[in-house]
Amino acid sequence: MPNKRFLRRLMPPQSQAFATTERKHSMTTAQLKEMSVDERIILMEEIWDTLCHENVEIESPAWHKDILDERMELINSGKAKYISIEELKRSTP
Repeated sequence: MPNKRFLRRLMPPQSQAFATTERKHSMTTAQLKEMSVDERIILMEEIWDTLCHENVEIESPAWHKDILDERMELINSGKAKYISIEELKRSTP
């Protein structure tokens, strides 16, 4: 994980508040789009890192369970269809 000094050098001034957890700052989508892809990835990693260290349990939405139940039903009934990774790659743009 990059250190905060590195982030401050890399990130534009309007996003530097995200490099520290002491300050709260909001950023618009337009401001995010002004950042390079590398800067946004580093910012995303920093945000993810802060989330990983919080002791908060996030409940999955009910529709996640519905989809998993449907898939398990297909598997258990023998009606599930499987494709190879090569077939998957050919079927996606």
